[in-house]
Amino acid sequence: MAIRSKLTSYSEEIAHCFSIGCSLGDGCKLAWSTLGFHLANGLRLKENGSPSPPARHTVRYAGKTIEIFLRRQGGDMFIFHEVFCYEAYRPPRQIGSDVRTVVDLGANIGLTTLYFQQYFPNASYLCVEPNPANAALLRRNVAWMGLGRGSWRPPSATHRVRLLRG
Repeated sequence: MAIRSKLTSYSEEIAHCFSIGCSLGDGCKLAWSTLGFHLANGLRLKENGSPSPPARHTVRYAGKTIEIFLRRQGGDMFIFHEVFCYEAYRPPRQIGSDVRTVVDLGANIGLTTLYFQQYFPNASYLCVEPNPANAALLRRNVAWMGLGRGSWRPPSATHRVRLLRG
């Protein structure tokens, strides 16, 4: 990716941080995490064997004030902007909002589940995440959706996913 294109993307992400943050301070904190993520990637800094601790970010989303927990190092910031800023998972209009169940296989830290909640507010959610560190953040990130609205399942050797072909 050319430098100019990267700088354009970074400026869009920073602007998005301020638009989604609940306050100027929240926007600054999210923007700082975004800049730190890109700087670490640009300098090819590694995590030294352990991921960075999650930081709590207070954002406005889907008409609600929610807390999202993100780690600066690793992929959390990338996925956050991919999902919320660039809307890479925006469902086609033809699907409508009458979806009853959303299954998020490889749910990571739950950002896509949170994103889909805006489009499918009455759905139940099933999130599957094998990585224990990601699963812990997943549970924290989707907790505001309330009990009974979603569930989290650790995958096990006894669970199999069948792909059905039409």
